[in-house]
Amino acid sequence: MEEMFAHGIGRADFMNGMVRLELVTMVPGSGPTPAVEPRKVLWLPLDGFLRSAATMEGLIGELAKAGIVRPGPSAASGPPAPAAASPNFPSAHFHSE
Repeated sequence: MEEMFAHGIGRADFMNGMVRLELVTMVPGSGPTPAVEPRKVLWLPLDGFLRSAATMEGLIGELAKAGIVRPGPSAASGPPAPAAASPNFPSAHFHSE
């Protein structure tokens, strides 16, 4: 199995029945804030994306139960609250367009 690292998803799109996720990594930028650069693109059929989202929600629930993260609103209750700043990266750098 091949492994890959990404700091996050920089962009998510739905095109022709497929979900396109652009994986990004942080790189030194101009000034104190790192920039993000796209590294890889992951294509998933819609049903695969929805199963993946359910898997991630389950992991988030387990992390919240363990006290590692705070539970957030579900997708059904509206947009998520802004993420807390990382001590390694002072401000949020990811967004969907």
